[in-house]
Amino acid sequence: MALSPNISVNNAAGASRTFSSLVLEPRGNIRKDTATPVIEPVRMIIRHSDYKKGSVLVDRHFLSFAHEKIDLQGAVQPLVLSVSCTSPRSNVITPAMYYDLLAYARNWLGVQANADAFYNGES
Repeated sequence: MALSPNISVNNAAGASRTFSSLVLEPRGNIRKDTATPVIEPVRMIIRHSDYKKGSVLVDRHFLSFAHEKIDLQGAVQPLVLSVSCTSPRSNVITPAMYYDLLAYARNWLGVQANADAFYNGES
């Protein structure tokens, strides 16, 4: 199942931003925020892969948001936030387990003080 070529997501200010497909990959898609300039884009990257760990096949799912800025020397300086999920294809792993882990991350990072501490290198 493929996602829509255009995905709308709210930013920190609550404004809806639309990410449109730039590059369709065999197992992924790179989208760009249509409101950002080509030279300093905000991108949304989704990729999927699988690999073998011993005799078990493992699925890997990757989501990344990246904002590139040009510094005074003309060099690209990217800020990247990524999330990845690895899941062995096993009958002991359930969707409920995934949804719990997703909720933990979303709820913890959804608290501004936690997000600030994480960004500032606290653990």
